[in-house]
Amino acid sequence: MDNKVSIEEMQALKVLLVDDHAILRAGVKATLSTDHLMKVIAEAGNGKEGLDLAVEYEPDLILLDLQMPVLNGLETLKRIRAKKIKSKVVIFTESDLEIDVVEAFRFGANGYLSKDIEPLDLISCIKSICADASVESPQPKNKPMLSLSSEINVGIIESLSHREIDVVKLLAEGHSNKVISKLLFISPGTVKIHVKNILRKLNLKSRVAVTIWAHNRTIK
Repeated sequence: MDNKVSIEEMQALKVLLVDDHAILRAGVKATLSTDHLMKVIAEAGNGKEGLDLAVEYEPDLILLDLQMPVLNGLETLKRIRAKKIKSKVVIFTESDLEIDVVEAFRFGANGYLSKDIEPLDLISCIKSICADASVESPQPKNKPMLSLSSEINVGIIESLSHREIDVVKLLAEGHSNKVISKLLFISPGTVKIHVKNILRKLNLKSRVAVTIWAHNRTIK
């Protein structure tokens, strides 16, 4: 018997917005308010304020920007996890740098969303992450970046060879092709071919997308 509680059976999800742009916070709040299962309970304009509010409210989910004054997103995330706050934390950013993705998951993020995400996808993403669903989202039209949310038609892990899985694990750790080649005792050219095949099999567009895909499935 499946005892998992659906989102529909839960009370409204309590969301904390942490972003230094007030206009963006207002827009996200307006978007989430269109769904009766979402409630923005507090807002913060920097990481320090966000950390204090996270401790005070311990919301279901925290949408956290990376680039902020006083305390940046990654440092805020580290401190949230150090305080054993159980909230889901989703990085909500314009950055598509591979190092940011790797560091975010290393410090305990539950998702990584582009600010280009469509409003309905944002709502779907939050619900899915709070329900512990394994999902991805559409890539922004002009960015080779993946976010955790609805459908992207990715391939299944069984389509990857053992060597390709090794490469995926190392990509998820943020290693370059040169470093991967040394760790696996293969040439950089062979690594490049493996990466190309991985992208094709998973229907993904970038190394960043592979990194998020891997972390979403705890392929570490």
